[in-house]
Amino acid sequence: MTESTYDWENSAWSVPVVANVAQMFKIGPQIMQLMLGARYWFESPEGGPEGWGLRVQLTLLYPK
Repeated sequence: MTESTYDWENSAWSVPVVANVAQMFKIGPQIMQLMLGARYWFESPEGGPEGWGLRVQLTLLYPK
């Protein structure tokens, strides 16, 4: 997936490519979701982000 943006005033692209995986699991009665993601910047304006990025997210789920 990509989340591309374009700055019309400065004629500059931001083009990251993003890949995420997520898994739901249970510890005792608590349901959780763990997500891991990687992002690589193919194009960014001068002074913008470069290279690789990593994201880790833990979500606690409380169903009704």
